[in-house]
Amino acid sequence: VDAPKLSVTIKGRGAASKAAEAAARRLVEGALGAAADVRPFYRAARLDPILAPLVRRFRGLRIAGYPSLWEALVTAVLAQQVNLAFAFGIRAHLSTAFGRKARHHGETFYAFPAAERVADAGEAGLRGFRMSGSKIGTIARLAAAFAGGDLSEDEVAALPDEAAIDRLTSVKGV
Repeated sequence: VDAPKLSVTIKGRGAASKAAEAAARRLVEGALGAAADVRPFYRAARLDPILAPLVRRFRGLRIAGYPSLWEALVTAVLAQQVNLAFAFGIRAHLSTAFGRKARHHGETFYAFPAAERVADAGEAGLRGFRMSGSKIGTIARLAAAFAGGDLSEDEVAALPDEAAIDRLTSVKGV
């Protein structure tokens, strides 16, 4: 764990492209937390009676995240004021309805839907997914903002925390 290495192999059509490499990097760094600096957490946890033994036992463990800001925001909206099983059920249904699918070894996998697909569906296309009208509106506004370029992950990442919060909460419902 002093010098960990992670090897990722991308297979399939377009696997050698820069876009595939960038997507894999975003996934590994975001979803797996591979780019996260865990030292501040370790320093804070070392005095905690519950966390300290866990940090020692699972040294190098990262906090899982999301591959994109778009996916994180939609998931956060879905999880507001409902239990997580319900929220993740809706998330799965959105993925099967709007996400790209791939078959591998006889199993079908669904990607989280691109903002463009959800924006094209609009509020009308989001009805029937067991969401409140306010959640439908928020997700539709987020999709339109990401798809239209009014909101981007790079833009938000470049902002100081307070400015990023202000930028994100400028979208009604966030």
